[in-house]
Amino acid sequence: MQLHRAVENGYERAYCKMMNNSEMQDAKEAEIKAQSNELYDKLSDSDYLEIEEKIMKAFGWDDVDTDSVQKALKLICYEKAEFIFNEKNKKSFY
Repeated sequence: MQLHRAVENGYERAYCKMMNNSEMQDAKEAEIKAQSNELYDKLSDSDYLEIEEKIMKAFGWDDVDTDSVQKALKLICYEKAEFIFNEKNKKSFY
């Protein structure tokens, strides 16, 4: 009976740890996503057009798919937000 209870407790602890890690990961992703959206929203129309023109010039294109530019900018903003999050947490860890 004691062994059965110990196994049950072990499973329960593992489940609670897994749920806690999952909740922490969800909170991290939500914070990064919010920061990413904020960074993207700070881009003005003129910033966006300037970036679009630079992409066309760099690749020698006459035209560029605006959806692709938007996806690329959102990815860049997400990466920056993730970097900011990791740097902030690195400082609080030490």
